[in-house]
This record gives sequence, structure tokens and C-alpha cells, in this order.
Amino acid sequence: HSGHLIPSGFFPSKFIISIFLTHYFQRGKHDGFRAKLSCRGCSASLTLFSPPNFQFNQKGEKKVDNSVGLCSMGSMSEGKERIVAEHPKAWVVRMVEGRGLKVAEKTLYWWSVHLERFLKFCRSAGAESSEILEVAARLFLESLPVGGSAQDFAREQARMALDVFIGEMVGWSWCEDRYGRVGPKFRLKTNSAGLTTEDTGGTESVLANDRVHGMESPWKSDSSASHPYPGVSLRAAAPRAERNQEALDAMRRALRVRHYALRTEESYLHWAGRFLNWLEGAGVALEESGEGEVRAFLEELAVGRGVAAATQNQAFSALLFFFGEVLKRPLGKVDALRAKRTTRLPVVLSREEVRRLLGGLEGTMSLIGRLLYGTGMRMMEAIRLRVKDVDFDRQQVIVREGKGSKDRVVMLPETLREPLREHLERVRILFNEDRAAGLPGVWLPGAYGVKDPKAGERWEWQWVFPSKSVGKDPRSEVRRRHHVHDNGVGKALAVAVRRAGIAKKITAHTLRHSFATHLLEGGTDIRTVQELLGHSDVSTTMIYTHVLNRPGVGVRSPLDA
Repeated sequence: HSGHLIPSGFFPSKFIISIFLTHYFQRGKHDGFRAKLSCRGCSASLTLFSPPNFQFNQKGEKKVDNSVGLCSMGSMSEGKERIVAEHPKAWVVRMVEGRGLKVAEKTLYWWSVHLERFLKFCRSAGAESSEILEVAARLFLESLPVGGSAQDFAREQARMALDVFIGEMVGWSWCEDRYGRVGPKFRLKTNSAGLTTEDTGGTESVLANDRVHGMESPWKSDSSASHPYPGVSLRAAAPRAERNQEALDAMRRALRVRHYALRTEESYLHWAGRFLNWLEGAGVALEESGEGEVRAFLEELAVGRGVAAATQNQAFSALLFFFGEVLKRPLGKVDALRAKRTTRLPVVLSREEVRRLLGGLEGTMSLIGRLLYGTGMRMMEAIRLRVKDVDFDRQQVIVREGKGSKDRVVMLPETLREPLREHLERVRILFNEDRAAGLPGVWLPGAYGVKDPKAGERWEWQWVFPSKSVGKDPRSEVRRRHHVHDNGVGKALAVAVRRAGIAKKITAHTLRHSFATHLLEGGTDIRTVQELLGHSDVSTTMIYTHVLNRPGVGVRSPLDA
């Protein structure tokens, strides 16, 4: 700002710049600033603008409003600076006024920033992850950085902004612009005068990217489609949203009473929430919905969205539970809505391909991959192993709470005994550090944590493959160390597949398929393979015989004659 030249080869970090600016303003030497830092060695530049509550004269010509932009990265070759949209957004101001809140100007500024970032997060995540507003808000907060006091303050600030947003917003839905892009659309309950949109006679709508860079939003907002509930006044929207949330909370309790898995709970709540949003868009009350609405919803999934048969059946099962166990209105003859699943042969690797694939894994992921192929366990069964489940003396592994909440025993490969022992020694060091730091114990199944509260702090209950970082329990919200995430295993396998140069669609389950097929090729009895895999019916295991037999392999092609 003062015209000083930054020495060649030196580019200050954002931390250094922040210290300088803090000292500069605290001494009262200037009421604002505008600085542009450029690197002579490349085309990169960093343009900074003063925070709110500071004003400055641009080149001494005119006074600039204190609603200024954030930092932006540009290119010197562009010929002009790229400035992001100003804050606070007009719709954020109306939202706060509609709630009757009085907040500081700087707080309003950062609420606007957090909400814009939230909407951008929703557009990036897509409708599948952001169609339920509460779920999208939780995912956004979990994506924010943690660790320092500044990060924790920013997370709390974002949470407060989202609380106000959820309370003042109605009609959260997804729409398409004229360019074919999709994004969230919503409506505020009140305008700046505190009146409902029905009272003003208008169709006040707030779009996810409303008036960015001074341009009108490209999202469609015709009067016939802008109202979130056709034929229903906005005064009834809030009570309906509350009833929908109460129904979802009741469904969550019903699932937990019946000890459904967490993944099943999340999936069922997702589909129930999508169905409730669909009902709102169709203008149908939940109390009036039934078999016809379920059929129309599933038809839209199958025809309009083109979902797979398994996805359609999952949504159907969720709605059967929702109507039968939560609303106490069991659906009638709706078996015809269940999609017919196509029988597909599993992808199986050759022994050479398995060797190359496992050779591309490193560290803990290499041990997990070898354990998957050597035991035939499912991925979640492997990463949920506890120390007490590995029996080195009997050379076996006990799989707890497998698919269908069933336990079984699998072999422990001889080649993994020593690598697994060495791995557990390293895990014990991490365990001792957690105990010294006073970290809560690991998660315990069922009510065992009530029966023996200290069990989670004992060695035998620890995860064989613990996570490197501490996370929040999704149900109790206690910060503790959990096992490694399944996404980490999937990403490591994807890298290993590229390294091995295998042109097949490979997942962690492919190693389980290869395990069963190679056992059958080696002459193992199919009943034994069934027990090792944990199949309830031998017909499920029989699928591997179709891969093994390879019809037509013994017949010579006429092309080779």
C-alpha cells in the first residue's frame, strides 16, 4: 500500500501478512488498506482487501463502501483483478432481520461468508448428499478444519449461521438453470419488513447464487415453479417442516430400538427424507400419502433418475419401514414395486493379478489388503477387528457382528502372523499415548459401555487398525479414536490398481471373490467355503462355481481351426 517493494525471492506467508496488518491497524496509522503482492518470477498475484469496519479511499478519488470482498488469487496475464461477491448478502440481511436478531456488522459479514460457502459446498456435493438440509449442514460442518482456537471459533460461527438459516428458510429444493446446471433453491419466510411473502403478494425467492458479481441469477424462477408448496400458504410450511422432522426423529429411534446398523440407519433416513421432500414438491401432506405416492416416487426414481434396481429396492425397503413401523400405516399390496435384480458374475482376479495388486499397497493398507484376500473377510469386518479377536495361538480370527449380525471364524494366514504382531506393537504405542492423554476409550457395542465403562480403555478392546486422528462419534458425539475409514482403503486400492496396470473394475470386495474362487480351484469343499464367507445359503456361494466352470473354455473356437 505504501509502495514498498518486496525483496526478490521473498514472498511473505499469509501468517506474516496477518501479523503486519494487525499491528498496522492497532497502532491507528490507517483506517483501511488495499494491497497487491506480485511475484516477479511467475504470473501469480495475491490481491487483498480490507476487512469490514474499515474504509479507504481508492487512489484518493472516491470513498469505498465497507462491504468489501475476500482475498482472490489471480493471474497477472489476465489484465484485471477478480473480486468475489460482496458481503453481507442482501438475503442474509433479510434473514437476520426476519428472525428479529441484532448482530454486529462483522458477525453479519462472516455469517454471509459461511452461508455462501455452505451453498457452494452443496452444489459441489450434489443433490444426492445435499437434498436433506440438515444432513447437508452436518456434512459441511464436519468438512471444516479443526485443531486451533481460530478453527473452532469459525466452526461455531458457521454453526450459528446455519441455525438461523435453517430456522428462517423454507422450500429447500433443487432446480436446473438454463445451462443445465443444478443447484439448491430456497425461500425466506419473511422479507426485510417482517411480512410473509403471502402478505406482500410476491414470490420472493432466494437462489443459491443470487446476484453474484452484479449479474442476475441464471436459475429459473417462474411463478408456477417458484412456490415450494403449490396451493399451500407459506404460513403452513414451518409446521409441516417440523412434523417432517419429528417423523424422521421417530424413525431414527425406531431403527435404534431394533438395533439396525449405522449404515442402514443413515440410508433409511436419507430415503425417508427424500420422500418427504418429494411430497412437499407435489403438494401432498404426509398424513394423506399412501401407496399411490410411494408408487409415484419409486417410478420417478426408476424412470426419471434411472437408478439401479438395488437402489430402488433400498428406497422401497426404507419406505416400507417408515410407513409400517413409524407411521403405523402399513402399505398394502406393493410387492410389485420391488425391482427385479439382475444376476451378475463377480469380478475375479488371477493369482498373478492378486500378487501385483497387493504389491502396489503400502504400510497398513498392505496389511489390510493381504488380510482381505487371505481370510475372505468383508472390508468393514476387517477394519472393525479388535485385538481380542485375533488368536495367534490357534491361528484364527473371530469375525464379530458380520453381515446379519452373525459371528464366524476364519483362518489367520501363516504369512501374516509376524507382520500382524509387529503392527500391534506399533498400535500399542499409540494406545499408551491415548491413555496418557486421557482420551476416552474406543466405542463399545450395545450397552456394554454401561455394564463395563472402562472396557474401552483396555488393550484387548482396541481396534487392530486404528485411525491416525481422533474423531467425533456419530451417535454419542464423544471425541475418541475410531478405526480407519473405509474410504481410505478404497483410495489405496485404486492407487494400487493403477500401479499394477489391471484393466478391471476392482474394489475391496474383489479380493473376497478371488479368495472364494481360488479356494474352489484348489479343491476346497463348497460347504467349507460357505462357512468361511458367512453365507446363510449355499446358493449364494454357488455363484463362484459359475466363474470357476467357465462354460465354453474346453471348446475350441472355429476361428482357431
